Amino acid sequence: MSKFIAFSAHRQTQLLTRTNSPHRCLLRSGRSLVLCGALALMAQPAQSETGLLLGVGAGYGADAIQVGGLWTQPWTSVNSRLSYGLTGEVAAWRYDEDDMVQLSLVPLLQYDFMPNANWRPFVFAGVGPAWISRTQLGDRDLSSEFQFSSRLGVGLRNSRHSLAVEARHLSNGGIKEPNEGLSYWNLTYGYHF
Repeated sequence: MSKFIAFSAHRQTQLLTRTNSPHRCLLRSGRSLVLCGALALMAQPAQSETGLLLGVGAGYGADAIQVGGLWTQPWTSVNSRLSYGLTGEVAAWRYDEDDMVQLSLVPLLQYDFMPNANWRPFVFAGVGPAWISRTQLGDRDLSSEFQFSSRLGVGLRNSRHSLAVEARHLSNGGIKEPNEGLSYWNLTYGYHF
């Protein structure tokens, strides 16, 4: 083994001394460093994160169960504690004998207070489009199938699990009257991959 190492070192010295100038040697070393740096960057794990969300909510006598997905990405150019993301979910609503399905796609901003702690408190907010299967849910007249889903929440998370309490609102934003909307509290569990 030591003979191979000695041969290899001798061979590299011969190759370096055969170059016509030190600039070529530096250029080749620079290319090697750039190549190694590029390979190291590609080998870094992606900083984006995905997760599965399960939630329950209640307000105005109506109950909801949600299942969804979450994608987040640290916004390092702005602040190392700030993330942006997107959540998509399906919700099943029930009010007495009325049932309604809601589909939502909500962009989010999230701020982690202690990003290096085992359990990290965070706050988040988001507003995005939603579609509902019916415009009447119990005594609430939502007027249009197109709605906006907005949320503001606080939570606690570790590397795999999160739990958040949210204030949510579902409304058509005044596009059509009446615009009674639904405001409700939500509890969401997340499993992060």
